[in-house]
Amino acid sequence: MKLALTFWNIKEQKFQTEESKDVLKGLADISDVLILLECPKASQSAIESHSELILIKERIVETNSNGFNRYTPQLFAKSDLANEINIYGSNNFQIPRYLGGLQNLTSRITVFTLTGYPILFVAVHLLSRLTLENDASKSIEAAQVMQYIAMLEELSKCNALVFGDFNSDPYSSVMTETLTFHATPNLKDLNNNEGFYNPSFCLLGDRILHLNESKPPGSTYFSRDSLKWRLIDQVIFRKAIAQNFDFASLKLIQHVNSHSLTDESGRPDTKNYSDHLPIQFSLSL
Repeated sequence: MKLALTFWNIKEQKFQTEESKDVLKGLADISDVLILLECPKASQSAIESHSELILIKERIVETNSNGFNRYTPQLFAKSDLANEINIYGSNNFQIPRYLGGLQNLTSRITVFTLTGYPILFVAVHLLSRLTLENDASKSIEAAQVMQYIAMLEELSKCNALVFGDFNSDPYSSVMTETLTFHATPNLKDLNNNEGFYNPSFCLLGDRILHLNESKPPGSTYFSRDSLKWRLIDQVIFRKAIAQNFDFASLKLIQHVNSHSLTDESGRPDTKNYSDHLPIQFSLSL
């Protein structure tokens, strides 16, 4: 079975115009599983009424002490997959006391498996600079999330594939430290279940070298950063999953049907869509 998975942080866009609804429908048409981050009710309704995907995981909205909303990654899937998707949550297990602070973090994580396949799918939306003071605080959060994932791997007897908005670049200490995700671009030297492989490094830069084509240099654009472009939306996985991962399928999505998700300057079209670009990848199961 070929499984195409797409994820996108839509930044609370309601997608009420016909053009924007066509974009959601277009993404749904090319996806077996679609994960939307910061998805408001209006966008959920647009997908359900304009595509064949159905809602599997309802969103949870919480407001933190700084007044920022926190959304659970929202899961949509084709109807023939619906009965095969198993959602992990607090009703499946009890979070140990030493991970008590994780109760708040799990509102930003959606975890699921597909019946018969030993892969633990973990959709994340980690905190940003707006809510955490520095990279040290982000590393602490990442370490807690990693403990949570390791616990779920043990319970489910599955290897983890983690994807979504990490709010950190692939080369940042938040992603690469041993106590966090230990996500490396070197698959050969990676030991099983000792860190993750990060193919997202291949998405950095503005050229697809073997095709000599241009592309967005990252998934989002920050005008105040020295590098401007950031790749905070990523996918990482355990070494055992490499045999299932279609490396050629990993891409930033810039166009859906006849619609461009970037503006005239080539940056994400924040007015009509989002300040993030979607990412898609496929697995052979």
